[in-house]
Formats: sequence, structure tokens, C-alpha cells
Amino acid sequence: MRKIVIFCFVMMGIGGCLATGWASTPIGVATAPSAFRVDRATVQGNATVFDGTTLETMNSDSAVRLNNGASVKLGAGSRAKLFTDRLVLERGEGRLERAAGVKIETQNLLISLEGASPAAAVSVSKPGSVRVAALAGGVNVRTTEGVLIARLEPGTALELQPQAGASAPISVSGCLSSQFGNKFTLKDETANVTFEVRGTDLAKYAGQRVAIKASAIPQVTGDKGTSQVVQVLEIKVLGGGCPTPIGKDASGGNKSTGAAKTAAVSAGTKKAIIAGVVIAAAAGGAAVGLTGEDKEAKSISR
Repeated sequence: MRKIVIFCFVMMGIGGCLATGWASTPIGVATAPSAFRVDRATVQGNATVFDGTTLETMNSDSAVRLNNGASVKLGAGSRAKLFTDRLVLERGEGRLERAAGVKIETQNLLISLEGASPAAAVSVSKPGSVRVAALAGGVNVRTTEGVLIARLEPGTALELQPQAGASAPISVSGCLSSQFGNKFTLKDETANVTFEVRGTDLAKYAGQRVAIKASAIPQVTGDKGTSQVVQVLEIKVLGGGCPTPIGKDASGGNKSTGAAKTAAVSAGTKKAIIAGVVIAAAAGGAAVGLTGEDKEAKSISR
């Protein structure tokens, strides 16, 4: 286990403390315009970050440049543990840039980024409430068990509230599509996640916007692109209608009229419950509170 030693000295009328550590290989450098804590030791200016370092900001944001090229920013009053491949956010706000392959863990959620130069912001405003914003590239949110519960497109944001236990029925809404006449799928309008839906008399709901309550069918895997296979417990038709196909796009999918899409979104149910997590669109979109430029770090103080 890496140990921290703090040296305090007085020289030429100037006092100060220096935190040093040893054991694992450095993974990056953290900088801040004012004091911050590294593994409970208060430092000024900048500090070397090791695998498993706990970084706690105080009155200002902190920027971390990882050796793998990723950039991490923590808002004032935040605390996180840093690893080569992930950021474990315990409190406050965290932002990842150029972070393909780096995940954020918080409140039993796993947040991964997609794309050539992805960026995402995550905040824990209070225990049990997580805000995720996709700033560039796509963002996927999973439970610690690996269940995909949300997929964010660039410029979108969601509020997620993991509930105690995951026994609540799945509650999602969207257009019920028929595949080959005997297979049905539904993409939730809030979480942007697709389910394979099973149940009786589903054919009469095909092509309509519906809200369903369902239970996940354990140990059953759906086709590629589906998060879970679910059994319908309740189903009801919603207003707004489904987008009307007017042709095929370049990927082979259906194109839809803009008016139909707008009608469907405006009539959305605003919330979903998936794997015991309440998911809702976040107010303010993908706006984030972190400020300041990421500066090159050179000297180290621990």
C-alpha cells in the first residue's frame, strides 16, 4: 500500500509542507490555483497522482492530466479516487475529456464514453442523485451488474436516482415495433435504450406509442442492440403517435417526418425506471458548472 509522508520545514522565513508518496507508478499530475488535498495531505499548486490516489478539492476546481492522454476536472468541493482506467466520484462534480476507455463510477453506476474524443460531466448533488451529461461523443450508463440503463447522445443530460434494491418493475415508454411479425422491441424515449418485449396480444399494439411495466427475464439475452428481454405486466396506449416511416436511411433504418418526431417527444412520459434506477431528462441540458482551462503541469509537490 502506498504511504504518504508529510515534511514540514521552515527556511528563510517561509514555512511549508511537502507530501510525498511511493509504491505505484505515477499516472498523472493534478493542478489547482489554490490548496487541495491528496490522500488527506494538503498541497499547493500541483501534485503527482498515483493509481488509487484520492483527490479532494477545496475552494477551486482542479485539473488532472493523466499520462494516457485523458483530462479530468473536479469542481470545487469535490472528492474522487483516480485510477488509470476510471474515476470514482464520491462527491461533487467530475468531467472527463479525451477519455476513451476511461470510466466514471459513482452511486453504483458505471459511466463509459464512446467516440474518438469523447467528453462527459457527472455530478453528485446529493446522495442517491446523479446527473450525467454527454458533452462530446456518446455516453453509456450501466449498473454495477452490467445492465445498460441509459444511452446519451452528445448534448443531452439525464438525472439518475438509484433506488434501494432493484425489485421495482421496469417502467418504460416508446413506440412498439414489430420485427418479423413475432418479435417486438421498444426504445425508451427517456433512457434511449432498446428492449425486446414479450407478452400476449402485443401485435395489436405494434406501431403505437405505449407505456409498459415489465419484469426482466433472467438469463435470456436479446438480439444485438437490446439491453434486456422483458415480460410485459401492464401496457397502455399513449397519445402522440409514432413517427411515420417515409423511407430508408443510409443505415437501413426508417426515416421519419420531423413533425411526427416532435409530437412523440412532446407527449413523452419524462421518466423511466430500469433496473431499480429512476431516470429523467435533466433540466438545463448538458450545461456544466466546471470552469477554467486545462493547463500543462510540470513540477510536482508530492
